[in-house]
This record gives sequence, C-alpha cells and structure tokens, in this order.
Amino acid sequence: MSEYSQMLHKILRSTWNNLNISEQWMKADVYIPKEQYSTEIDQFRPISLLNLEGKIIFFVMESCLTKCLIENGYVNVSVQRGVLQVPLGYPEEAKMIWMLPAGPC
Repeated sequence: MSEYSQMLHKILRSTWNNLNISEQWMKADVYIPKEQYSTEIDQFRPISLLNLEGKIIFFVMESCLTKCLIENGYVNVSVQRGVLQVPLGYPEEAKMIWMLPAGPC
C-alpha cells in the first residue's frame, strides 16, 4: 500500500471510529465567474466540489443507510431505484472502504 493510501486509511479509520466528520468535508460550493469582471452574485455560477476523503466516508454512510432502509422495508426497490448504490469510479476508493472496520451496518 502506498504512503498516500496508508495516510488516507488512517484518516478514514479515525473518522469512522470517532464519528467525527470534518466540517470541510461537508462544504462543497465554489462560485465560478461567468464574466471576466464579475462583481454581482448573479454573475457567478455555483459548482460543488468535495474532496476524496469526504466522498469515501459519505459513500460508506450512504451504503449503511441504504442497506438499513431496504432490509427494514422502508424502500420498495421494485419502484424506487434512486437510493441504490452506484459502483465507485476508482479502485483505490473501493479498497479504502473495505479496509474500514465493520460498523453498525
């Protein structure tokens, strides 16, 4: 495992064990100017950017919540597909998730 992977694993494990999510991981709005000299808010367009660590931990939390909702009959999967998991885009992310300790889900 690379040095980056080890550091990422340590951060995610600590977050999971302490149930303490960084406030920075929850902020995503960035405003991009539409014109060169934008000064008014309507001259900007918002985009959402989240860091990798936040994406991984929120994916794990979403997976646990989805599993709980489906197993307890709160979601009818024959008509509701919006809560079903989408595979991760990067193998490194999936590897980090499987290395986290087992949680309540």
